Amino acid sequence: MIKISYAMLVFLLLAADLNAGVMNGGFTSPGVSPDPFSDWTTDTSLFDRPADGGGFAQFDSIEPSDPNLSIPSIQLAQSFSLDSGSLRLSFELNISAVTSTGTLVGPVRDSFQATLFDSSAIPVELFPSNPPLFTAFYSIDNDGLIELFDSNFVTSLDIGGGFRRITLDVSSLSPQTLVLDFLLNGNGDGFNTRVLLDNVAVSNVGAVPEPAGILVWTVILGIAFCVRRGGFIMHLPFRGLLRC
Repeated sequence: MIKISYAMLVFLLLAADLNAGVMNGGFTSPGVSPDPFSDWTTDTSLFDRPADGGGFAQFDSIEPSDPNLSIPSIQLAQSFSLDSGSLRLSFELNISAVTSTGTLVGPVRDSFQATLFDSSAIPVELFPSNPPLFTAFYSIDNDGLIELFDSNFVTSLDIGGGFRRITLDVSSLSPQTLVLDFLLNGNGDGFNTRVLLDNVAVSNVGAVPEPAGILVWTVILGIAFCVRRGGFIMHLPFRGLLRC
Protein backbone atom coordinates (compact mmCIF):
# COMPACT_ATOMS: atom_id res chain seq x y z
CA MET A 1 0.00 0.00 0.00
CA ILE A 2 2.83 2.37 0.83
CA LYS A 3 4.56 1.40 -2.42
CA ILE A 4 1.43 2.34 -4.39
CA SER A 5 0.99 5.60 -2.48
CA TYR A 6 4.58 6.56 -3.08
CA ALA A 7 4.23 5.80 -6.80
CA MET A 8 1.23 8.14 -6.77
CA LEU A 9 3.37 10.86 -5.16
CA VAL A 10 5.93 10.50 -7.93
CA PHE A 11 3.14 10.70 -10.52
CA LEU A 12 1.80 13.91 -8.98
CA LEU A 13 5.27 15.41 -8.90
CA LEU A 14 5.75 14.62 -12.58
CA ALA A 15 2.37 16.12 -13.42
CA ALA A 16 3.31 19.41 -11.77
CA ASP A 17 5.22 22.24 -13.43
CA LEU A 18 8.65 20.85 -14.27
CA ASN A 19 11.77 22.48 -12.91
CA ALA A 20 14.85 22.72 -15.16
CA GLY A 21 17.43 21.51 -12.68
CA VAL A 22 16.84 21.45 -8.93
CA MET A 23 15.15 24.65 -7.74
CA ASN A 24 15.46 26.32 -4.33
CA GLY A 25 18.15 23.88 -3.22
CA GLY A 26 19.28 26.38 -0.58
CA PHE A 27 15.80 26.48 0.99
CA THR A 28 15.38 30.23 0.97
CA SER A 29 12.21 30.73 -1.12
CA PRO A 30 8.82 30.79 0.66
CA GLY A 31 6.57 27.82 0.00
CA VAL A 32 3.75 26.71 2.27
CA SER A 33 3.76 29.58 4.77
CA PRO A 34 5.84 30.00 6.80
CA ASP A 35 8.31 27.39 5.52
CA PRO A 36 10.91 28.16 2.77
CA PHE A 37 10.25 25.08 0.65
CA SER A 38 8.97 26.49 -2.62
CA ASP A 39 9.35 23.90 -5.45
CA TRP A 40 9.53 21.01 -2.94
CA THR A 41 6.75 18.56 -2.13
CA THR A 42 5.82 16.36 0.82
CA ASP A 43 3.18 13.63 0.72
CA THR A 44 1.54 14.68 3.98
CA SER A 45 -0.74 11.63 3.91
CA LEU A 46 2.31 9.50 4.67
CA PHE A 47 5.05 11.81 5.95
CA ASP A 48 5.71 14.97 7.95
CA ARG A 49 7.21 18.06 6.34
CA PRO A 50 10.63 19.38 7.45
CA ALA A 51 10.94 22.53 9.51
CA ASP A 52 12.66 25.78 8.60
CA GLY A 53 16.19 25.42 9.92
CA GLY A 54 17.22 28.98 9.02
CA GLY A 55 18.71 28.27 5.60
CA PHE A 56 18.44 24.50 6.00
CA ALA A 57 15.65 21.98 5.61
CA GLN A 58 15.48 20.58 9.15
CA PHE A 59 14.30 16.97 9.45
CA ASP A 60 13.42 16.12 13.08
CA SER A 61 12.37 12.60 14.02
CA ILE A 62 11.00 13.16 17.52
CA GLU A 63 10.14 9.88 19.22
CA PRO A 64 6.64 9.98 20.78
CA SER A 65 6.44 9.44 24.55
CA ASP A 66 3.43 7.18 23.99
CA PRO A 67 4.58 3.89 22.36
CA ASN A 68 1.13 3.54 20.79
CA LEU A 69 1.63 6.64 18.67
CA SER A 70 3.07 6.39 15.19
CA ILE A 71 6.81 6.99 14.68
CA PRO A 72 7.40 10.09 12.53
CA SER A 73 8.99 10.01 9.08
CA ILE A 74 9.96 13.29 7.40
CA GLN A 75 10.13 13.66 3.63
CA LEU A 76 10.95 16.23 0.96
CA ALA A 77 10.91 15.62 -2.81
CA GLN A 78 11.17 17.47 -6.11
CA SER A 79 10.60 16.67 -9.79
CA PHE A 80 13.15 18.26 -12.12
CA SER A 81 14.51 18.09 -15.65
CA LEU A 82 18.03 16.69 -16.04
CA ASP A 83 19.59 18.66 -18.89
CA SER A 84 22.21 17.53 -21.38
CA GLY A 85 25.70 18.00 -19.95
CA SER A 86 24.65 17.52 -16.33
CA LEU A 87 27.45 15.80 -14.42
CA ARG A 88 26.74 15.86 -10.69
CA LEU A 89 23.88 15.84 -8.27
CA SER A 90 24.98 16.96 -4.82
CA PHE A 91 23.71 17.96 -1.40
CA GLU A 92 25.11 18.73 2.02
CA LEU A 93 23.87 17.27 5.27
CA ASN A 94 24.52 17.19 8.98
CA ILE A 95 22.98 14.29 10.89
CA SER A 96 22.97 13.80 14.66
CA ALA A 97 21.09 11.78 17.25
CA VAL A 98 20.05 13.23 20.61
CA THR A 99 18.27 11.99 23.71
CA SER A 100 15.01 13.56 24.83
CA THR A 101 17.07 15.92 27.01
CA GLY A 102 19.11 17.12 24.02
CA THR A 103 22.34 15.18 24.71
CA LEU A 104 24.20 14.17 21.55
CA VAL A 105 24.62 10.40 21.17
CA GLY A 106 26.00 8.08 18.51
CA PRO A 107 25.80 6.31 16.23
CA VAL A 108 22.86 7.70 14.26
CA ARG A 109 19.65 6.23 15.68
CA ASP A 110 17.30 6.67 12.72
CA SER A 111 17.72 6.03 9.00
CA PHE A 112 18.07 8.67 6.30
CA GLN A 113 17.95 8.06 2.55
CA ALA A 114 18.44 10.05 -0.65
CA THR A 115 16.80 8.39 -3.66
CA LEU A 116 16.57 9.25 -7.34
CA PHE A 117 13.59 8.01 -9.38
CA ASP A 118 12.97 7.96 -13.11
CA SER A 119 9.68 9.08 -14.68
CA SER A 120 8.27 5.72 -15.80
CA ALA A 121 4.68 4.75 -15.01
CA ILE A 122 5.97 2.60 -12.16
CA PRO A 123 8.91 4.69 -10.90
CA VAL A 124 12.26 2.93 -10.85
CA GLU A 125 14.95 3.82 -8.33
CA LEU A 126 18.18 4.80 -10.08
CA PHE A 127 21.60 3.91 -8.64
CA PRO A 128 20.22 1.69 -5.83
CA SER A 129 22.75 0.85 -3.13
CA ASN A 130 23.70 -2.66 -2.06
CA PRO A 131 22.13 -4.78 -0.77
CA PRO A 132 19.07 -4.33 -3.05
CA LEU A 133 16.85 -3.85 0.02
CA PHE A 134 18.25 -0.31 0.06
CA THR A 135 16.92 1.53 -2.97
CA ALA A 136 18.62 4.84 -2.20
CA PHE A 137 21.87 5.95 -3.83
CA TYR A 138 22.89 7.21 -0.37
CA SER A 139 21.62 5.68 2.86
CA ILE A 140 22.50 5.95 6.54
CA ASP A 141 20.98 3.11 8.55
CA ASN A 142 19.89 3.42 12.18
CA ASP A 143 23.14 1.76 13.33
CA GLY A 144 25.21 4.41 11.54
CA LEU A 145 26.10 2.12 8.61
CA ILE A 146 26.41 4.08 5.37
CA GLU A 147 25.31 2.36 2.14
CA LEU A 148 26.23 3.74 -1.29
CA PHE A 149 25.22 2.69 -4.78
CA ASP A 150 28.89 2.50 -5.82
CA SER A 151 31.86 4.48 -4.55
CA ASN A 152 32.78 5.17 -8.19
CA PHE A 153 29.49 7.06 -8.56
CA VAL A 154 28.77 8.38 -5.06
CA THR A 155 31.26 10.27 -2.91
CA SER A 156 31.05 11.65 0.62
CA LEU A 157 33.32 14.54 1.61
CA ASP A 158 33.78 16.06 5.06
CA ILE A 159 33.42 19.83 4.56
CA GLY A 160 33.62 20.84 8.21
CA GLY A 161 31.12 21.98 10.83
CA GLY A 162 29.67 18.48 11.03
CA PHE A 163 28.54 18.65 7.38
CA ARG A 164 29.29 16.24 4.57
CA ARG A 165 28.85 16.85 0.85
CA ILE A 166 27.33 13.89 -0.99
CA THR A 167 27.87 13.85 -4.75
CA LEU A 168 26.29 11.50 -7.28
CA ASP A 169 27.73 11.14 -10.79
CA VAL A 170 24.75 11.48 -13.17
CA SER A 171 26.79 11.87 -16.37
CA SER A 172 25.66 8.43 -17.56
CA LEU A 173 22.00 9.51 -17.61
CA SER A 174 20.37 10.92 -20.72
CA PRO A 175 18.29 14.13 -20.46
CA GLN A 176 15.05 13.17 -18.75
CA THR A 177 12.60 13.97 -15.97
CA LEU A 178 13.65 12.72 -12.53
CA VAL A 179 12.35 12.83 -8.98
CA LEU A 180 14.71 13.38 -6.05
CA ASP A 181 13.52 12.26 -2.62
CA PHE A 182 14.93 12.70 0.90
CA LEU A 183 13.49 10.71 3.79
CA LEU A 184 14.22 10.44 7.52
CA ASN A 185 12.61 7.40 9.15
CA GLY A 186 11.99 7.16 12.90
CA ASN A 187 13.10 3.93 14.56
CA GLY A 188 11.14 3.73 17.79
CA ASP A 189 14.24 3.45 20.01
CA GLY A 190 13.56 6.46 22.21
CA PHE A 191 16.16 8.68 20.53
CA ASN A 192 15.58 11.73 18.37
CA THR A 193 17.41 12.36 15.09
CA ARG A 194 17.98 15.67 13.34
CA VAL A 195 19.14 16.13 9.75
CA LEU A 196 20.07 19.52 8.33
CA LEU A 197 19.92 19.50 4.51
CA ASP A 198 21.36 22.26 2.33
CA ASN A 199 22.68 23.17 -1.12
CA VAL A 200 20.86 20.59 -3.22
CA ALA A 201 21.98 21.15 -6.81
CA VAL A 202 22.75 19.71 -10.22
CA SER A 203 25.93 20.97 -11.86
CA ASN A 204 27.44 20.65 -15.32
CA VAL A 205 30.98 20.68 -16.74
CA GLY A 206 31.63 24.33 -16.10
CA ALA A 207 29.96 24.59 -12.70
CA VAL A 208 32.97 23.68 -10.55
CA PRO A 209 36.47 24.66 -11.72
CA GLU A 210 39.24 22.05 -11.58
CA PRO A 211 41.95 22.61 -8.94
CA ALA A 212 44.57 23.30 -11.62
CA GLY A 213 42.33 25.94 -13.16
CA ILE A 214 41.86 27.62 -9.79
CA LEU A 215 45.63 27.74 -9.30
CA VAL A 216 46.24 29.31 -12.72
CA TRP A 217 43.66 32.04 -12.16
CA THR A 218 44.98 32.70 -8.66
CA VAL A 219 48.51 33.21 -10.01
CA ILE A 220 47.40 35.35 -12.95
CA LEU A 221 44.89 37.54 -11.15
CA GLY A 222 46.18 37.33 -7.59
CA ILE A 223 42.66 36.75 -6.42
CA ALA A 224 41.41 33.92 -4.21
CA PHE A 225 38.00 32.90 -5.33
CA CYS A 226 35.54 31.71 -2.73
CA VAL A 227 33.06 29.30 -4.28
CA ARG A 228 29.86 28.86 -2.39
CA ARG A 229 29.26 25.25 -1.48
CA GLY A 230 26.99 23.53 -3.92
CA GLY A 231 24.71 20.64 -3.16
CA PHE A 232 21.89 18.18 -4.28
CA ILE A 233 18.68 15.52 -3.62
CA MET A 234 15.72 12.42 -2.29
CA HIS A 235 14.53 8.62 -1.49
CA LEU A 236 12.23 6.09 0.08
CA PRO A 237 13.82 3.24 2.04
CA PHE A 238 11.54 0.22 2.10
CA ARG A 239 13.26 -1.30 5.12
CA GLY A 240 12.50 1.88 7.05
CA LEU A 241 8.88 1.75 5.93
CA LEU A 242 8.57 -1.86 6.96
CA ARG A 243 9.45 -0.79 10.49
CA CYS A 244 6.37 1.46 10.68
